[in-house]
Amino acid sequence: MRHFKPELPLCGRDMLLERTLLSGGDMRLAVDPSTGRNMYRVPPRPENREIWLSSSTASPITKRGFDAAAQAFERWTQGSDSRVADWSASVRKRLLRLFGVPGAEVVLCPSGTDAEMLVLALALDRFGSGVTNIVLAPGETGRGVPLAAAGYHTSSRTPLGAPYPAGKPSDPAFCADVEVETVDIRESDGCPRSHSSMDARVYKIASQALRRGRGVILHCLDVSKTGLSAVPSSTITTLAVGNERCLVVLDACQLRCPAQRIRDALAANQIVIVTGSKFAGGPPFSGAVFLPRELASRLAAIRLPDGMGDYSALTDWPPAAHATLRPSLGRRGNPGLLLRWEAALAELEPFCAVPRTISDIVAAKFAFAVTEHVLTTRGLSLLDHRVAVETCPTIVPIVTSTCSGRPSAGALVQAGLAGRTRRAGHAWQGRAFRLGQPVAIGRYEPIRVCLSAPQLTEIAHRVQTGETIDRAFAPFDALLSDLFAKWAWLAKQVRDDGSAFRQ
Repeated sequence: MRHFKPELPLCGRDMLLERTLLSGGDMRLAVDPSTGRNMYRVPPRPENREIWLSSSTASPITKRGFDAAAQAFERWTQGSDSRVADWSASVRKRLLRLFGVPGAEVVLCPSGTDAEMLVLALALDRFGSGVTNIVLAPGETGRGVPLAAAGYHTSSRTPLGAPYPAGKPSDPAFCADVEVETVDIRESDGCPRSHSSMDARVYKIASQALRRGRGVILHCLDVSKTGLSAVPSSTITTLAVGNERCLVVLDACQLRCPAQRIRDALAANQIVIVTGSKFAGGPPFSGAVFLPRELASRLAAIRLPDGMGDYSALTDWPPAAHATLRPSLGRRGNPGLLLRWEAALAELEPFCAVPRTISDIVAAKFAFAVTEHVLTTRGLSLLDHRVAVETCPTIVPIVTSTCSGRPSAGALVQAGLAGRTRRAGHAWQGRAFRLGQPVAIGRYEPIRVCLSAPQLTEIAHRVQTGETIDRAFAPFDALLSDLFAKWAWLAKQVRDDGSAFRQ
């Protein structure tokens, strides 16, 4: 077995920091000792030898994030255990400064998937029993989201508890009267579904559930894994406004929306879920649930099911909830989660300081460059041409065709791009590119080229220091040119034999 050898020897303090960064999460954080990486092929330390364009799935911790985590580790883990409450308060305050509105609060959680279970717990506390949870685009949010939305374990190891079988109820009483209804964002052939079609389906489910006296959780999806959005129309949101039996949740886990989008949702009395481990550039996994004023005002009386102690620590919550929650939440804090948020905030804060005009231009340059490369490379095609051309997304799903013209297995091409293929005379030789994991979309399996907040911030900084946008974008554009040159070579290998290519 090949054992992982870090680039630099780790001293005892660094090893403890790394171990803490990997704590307080589920099995997705576990590092394979033979590779030194987790299930998403992400290492626990900064990795600069590879080109990371994979932020729709996960990215490694950046050097700035790692340094911020190290400083927080020294500052907050010394002395009494009571400091974890102050530490958590500091992280939550910084998040509210970026995205909050007056009266709002934020609860930390280990991941976006776990946030779904927390939202369900909030709904059951409000409604008493009988919840219909309407989840949009289950195939483009996360594999565990429908399970978590029903109150079921999604991993064989919970963040703060003992091992449990995945797919089993976290608490039978908690899950007893929960219905999960899913609404796809695409048709069976992979084409985006019309908003009117989704609206009609959501409205039917919600109105029927409300007539039966059930509580309803209605999800809005800001951006899916492939860059699509699903925001219900005013007809749907009107159904929820002022209705005590309905909660609206904005899933902004990719965090690719403007900060104002989150503030507007909170002002409209919607819950918002975000993560620091996708676009934000933090390490996997960190989540947060923003509560609007109305829900935040109820924290002093909140009750949670016993099973939530496996997912949530006391200091993840605002102080107003501590007296009530202390009996049900066994762990006082989750230092690993706080360290991961420290790393994410080290990238988010400078990104949020970038003027919107500049960030929009950089995103447009990225979308245009990727689209142009795809359209001029034989064997590649855009999954959603209209979306890529009209909306300037920071996620672009791309399909590679086989010799027969059929879409190839995305995992095959992804592995080739991540390999250190050496071809004399090619600028990309020896370069490894990490892209977003393949997503099953109809008969396609596209892989995704993504722009992250740290990358955008770096380009924007060059513009702010006096460079033209073209000059500032040029180094990143050169990386894209190398990526697509290698991809073109791989596409030819795929076309030549239909299933494999030579390294």
